[in-house]
Amino acid sequence: MTDPFDIPKARGTLRVLQLAHDRWTELYEGIEGLKFDDLNGQEEVAAIIRGPAVEMMMWARGLDDLCRGMPERRDGQLVPTEPDLPGYETARATVAGLVDGARYATNREVHQLLALMQPKGALKFPLTFPLAFDHFGGVQWLHEMQLPPAAEERRGQAPLRQAYVDHLAGRPVGPTLDGLRQWFESQLS
Repeated sequence: MTDPFDIPKARGTLRVLQLAHDRWTELYEGIEGLKFDDLNGQEEVAAIIRGPAVEMMMWARGLDDLCRGMPERRDGQLVPTEPDLPGYETARATVAGLVDGARYATNREVHQLLALMQPKGALKFPLTFPLAFDHFGGVQWLHEMQLPPAAEERRGQAPLRQAYVDHLAGRPVGPTLDGLRQWFESQLS
């Protein structure tokens, strides 16, 4: 007989994911419309906003592993090593692109120290001339052409990279984080 899935551990992990998402949301709302200047240049804003986003995605990756039964790769296949959340793997198929794309981004952010998020500039109204996209207008995932060449990917990353390209590349970061939170809340409610 196998041990039951550790639901208290999963809910505790969900809670820290929620707290990281709350920090992201609060920080994002606090800098929305901020004018880029010497103290708050695009690079500085990228550094500030990256932390809570990566933290949240790391918790999501860990929670995904836990719900899948702490899989490890054997002969190219993921094999559970601990009890999984019943029905999770089947349900996960509906959001695999989101979860796998976020896993790729997290792996790159943590292991290769490659920032896959970039703030984008926006016009501020009323318009002044000359026109300048010098206000914080959001954060988006890097486009595929900004990623390192596919041939340079670490072993096993190709399917995750494709999920990133299909579901995240060039899109706003916020909806990805919102979607991950909603997904795990729905699985552990």
